[in-house]
Amino acid sequence: MNKSILAAMMAVTTLASVAHAHEDAAIAPDWNLSGNVTLASDYRWRGISMTNNEPTVQGGLRVSHKSGAYAGVWASSSDVGNGASTEADFMLGYRHALNEKSAVTVQYIDINYPGATAAFDTDFSEVSLAYNNNSLLKANDSLTASIAYSNDYYFESGEMVRLDARYTLPVHANFGLLGAGGMTQLEDEQAFFKVWGNDSKDHYYDWKAGVTSNLFGVFSELYYADNSTVNAAADSMDARVVFSITKVF
Repeated sequence: MNKSILAAMMAVTTLASVAHAHEDAAIAPDWNLSGNVTLASDYRWRGISMTNNEPTVQGGLRVSHKSGAYAGVWASSSDVGNGASTEADFMLGYRHALNEKSAVTVQYIDINYPGATAAFDTDFSEVSLAYNNNSLLKANDSLTASIAYSNDYYFESGEMVRLDARYTLPVHANFGLLGAGGMTQLEDEQAFFKVWGNDSKDHYYDWKAGVTSNLFGVFSELYYADNSTVNAAADSMDARVVFSITKVF
């Protein structure tokens, strides 16, 4: 087992242990503790593999209040060439329900790579605003659209703006279809080269399409993912078919 996956498994085990310890504890009725564990054939984020096309183990915990405020932690195995084997994220947010079907969420996330080589400044933070609507076209479908902003992206490359949209359509009680797409805009061509090694553009598009399932309380996705040639020389940016399974607790 490679060190990246082993480190992530240890992080996920710690998260799961914390969650288990709280299961029997008295939690105030205004608060809720939830978590998730994921196994996937690749950690694909915004059209790019963050594990160099290798399998990943991921897990997270979130504490939320009935007001809509929440805080969470999330960890994953990682291999982005910065010497770190784990990504660790911390988030704060607020979800406001507009009605029974839709809500808006404001979130701050701090993305970290513990143990990264000092020469690689890959830690960064971003803020986002997301809109979610359920049962928009069909009962239990889901549409999420968001915009994210970082004032200093990977490698201190400057500003970044990200647009995202995802739609899932149920076709059976336990199966559905998914489609998603997004655009990442960096400050200029120099910043794009600094992050992705391509000086011919300052933005890229990515997309994915596939199927979802929910069987015995385990969620899974199988999808094809691609991008608008971020860097043709990098294998981690090639098109991929990804499979993942997630248990929520």
